[in-house]
Amino acid sequence: METDAAEAEGKEKVLSIPSEPQATLYRIIGNEIPGRHQKGQTLKNLQYMLDQEPELEGCHKRFLLNRIVNQTLERQVMELLQRRGVPFRRIAFLAKEYKKIPYDTGCLPHPKYLLGDEFQRLKESRQARLMFSIYRLKNIYVFNNNGARNDALREGKQSGTWTLPWDGNCFLEEQGWKLMLEGMRSGGKHYLTVPMRRLKELPHNSPANEDCPLDEEPQIAFHRSSNFTFDEQFYYGHLSKVELLRRLGASGTWTTLREDMGFGLRCPKSNSIARTGQADRRATTAGWVSRLPSGIGALESGPKTPSARNKARVQGSIDFLFSLDLELQQQQTNDMIFYNLGVLEAERTLYRQAQNSQLQATVDRLIARAERILARRADVQGEETNPGSEGSGQCVGSITSNSASQHSDEGQASSLRNREAWIYTHHSGCYSSVSSRAIFLQAVSDVTISALASFFSGNDAFATHALKHLYCTFLDERTRLLPDLRFATPSSTETHLGVRDIVGLHHLLDAARLMERSGLFQLPHVDRFKVWLHDLQGWLTGTVQGKNGLQAPGYRGVFYDLVVASIAAYLDERFTLIKALARAQSRISTHFSQQAMPQQHAVLLDVEDIVFECEGWVSLAYLSSRFGNPLWCYADLYGSSVAAGVGTLLEKARTLSSGSETPLLESRILELGFLLDHHTCTSIGQRTSIEKYAFQSADVDKSALRPYWSLGLKASV
Repeated sequence: METDAAEAEGKEKVLSIPSEPQATLYRIIGNEIPGRHQKGQTLKNLQYMLDQEPELEGCHKRFLLNRIVNQTLERQVMELLQRRGVPFRRIAFLAKEYKKIPYDTGCLPHPKYLLGDEFQRLKESRQARLMFSIYRLKNIYVFNNNGARNDALREGKQSGTWTLPWDGNCFLEEQGWKLMLEGMRSGGKHYLTVPMRRLKELPHNSPANEDCPLDEEPQIAFHRSSNFTFDEQFYYGHLSKVELLRRLGASGTWTTLREDMGFGLRCPKSNSIARTGQADRRATTAGWVSRLPSGIGALESGPKTPSARNKARVQGSIDFLFSLDLELQQQQTNDMIFYNLGVLEAERTLYRQAQNSQLQATVDRLIARAERILARRADVQGEETNPGSEGSGQCVGSITSNSASQHSDEGQASSLRNREAWIYTHHSGCYSSVSSRAIFLQAVSDVTISALASFFSGNDAFATHALKHLYCTFLDERTRLLPDLRFATPSSTETHLGVRDIVGLHHLLDAARLMERSGLFQLPHVDRFKVWLHDLQGWLTGTVQGKNGLQAPGYRGVFYDLVVASIAAYLDERFTLIKALARAQSRISTHFSQQAMPQQHAVLLDVEDIVFECEGWVSLAYLSSRFGNPLWCYADLYGSSVAAGVGTLLEKARTLSSGSETPLLESRILELGFLLDHHTCTSIGQRTSIEKYAFQSADVDKSALRPYWSLGLKASV
């Protein structure tokens, strides 16, 4: 931990000058960052170092393997060091520990920062820099820059006069080392700062390296009587070594960097010379060291390379940590999110073997529901008016075909009339009384239920109907919902749908993924569907109407983040997904704080709204956890959390619904209690010991939970 500079000056011991200094040099080898380091460069540089670096007088060389995530790389490094007889120690990466670490939205200037216009106006590179800071806690654990340096420092002080906890690519030559020895022998100094140059290429004595300036961040050597350590709250890519260099009074081009990155971030602040005005007078500069190349030549030299390296470091770190989160969750952006495919496949096997009676009953209800959907279509249209049948037009007929047919005006008009009759009668209403919201929610319900039923039963008729409905609602130019949430053919009094009206889109995308895996949902329709989603995402994030949802208070903002994050995941728009998940987490501090909860209680008087909001938070927390941000476990600096907030709202919902004699509403409250306890491993929400398959799935227009949510439910997230 950091020691205050003034306090350290009083505590540090008077140095005795040994007859000959003994130094322990640690090279700390960590993870390769994509875009910043060339793949395989770690082994290449290590091999070169072992072959070419000279023996150094009074220096004991050791290596510290620092939480290397790639097990193959870690094994190769250990085998190489063992063959060469070089001592090393390993700090293990523990996935179980890492998976508990959430985003650090507490570092934001204020909880609403990601919702405001100031953030929206930032260039994408500046937004990326801010997301980099939100990954701070994950960065600290995985890259462990200062943690590993301090680890080496503690061990080294026990065995030698000087300890050098250095970066893994540092390469020493005899001339530079001799100058360091002179500094060590001079006495009276607790620290040496060692200037560093960055090599352009190997070998180190190449003519191309002759003009490499000694202007990189210096390395630091510590006498055993020194008290300063590295501040472990500073992290890779953000002043991890600079913070201590400032305390030591070292200067360079990097001294102007701001700890708050220019955002006013509320990260821990250093006790630097910039604030105290007190440099440690027992630090001096001696010797020099080279840094071996990263393998990416464009980042090694030139006037703009420091900026380019920083950008590559920021983006590479985000990509590395995001990919690590996916790997540990056994998740890909194109995988199902709300229904876990592995669990679904296991349940399908159990269902077909009739090994679980409650599961059997749930799936039977699902298939019966899908059969009613098919029967409803047949009753309304028959084969002659089915939108997917021959002679009825293109509306949905060739969803699995790779070409689109052309139709006469008469055929198109006929198709449109058929589609209207099909959808409106499904809602048991006439043309004037059916809402756009009902049409959309019917599509979501039919597609999701039919796709699941096809998966469990093997009956492709269900999937075919799901695809027809999906095509008619999203792809057909004459009948589809437009990306600005208006239907191409006006069919009701509403002009636009709202974000709340399309919230079921998040589980419909899982149904689309399921049908893609089966091979039924094919190109080019998948690509056209992605274009539609991309246009919708543009409307949500780039228009005044869409941004109103982003900044909306209460459940409207929650559902905005749920929809935007779900679309970003389907389209593999990772940066948009990260921003949405961070924004959702930041809402917790304004939504569930001690100050906000009384206001919530005053505004939310309708039990339906309370339950609907809780369903939104549960769905959003589930999605966030699937992408490695355990929102269920997060609590802000004041203890506000999803688990406690939803638990409080559910308690109010129980009170308001008491004696209401609305079984569906009571069932939804029970479901939420079950899911809250299931994901948090607590008893905050549940008041019953009902087994998950015993719950009845609410109609999709009455619930924001996925239909038949008990299917594909992962044991824990």
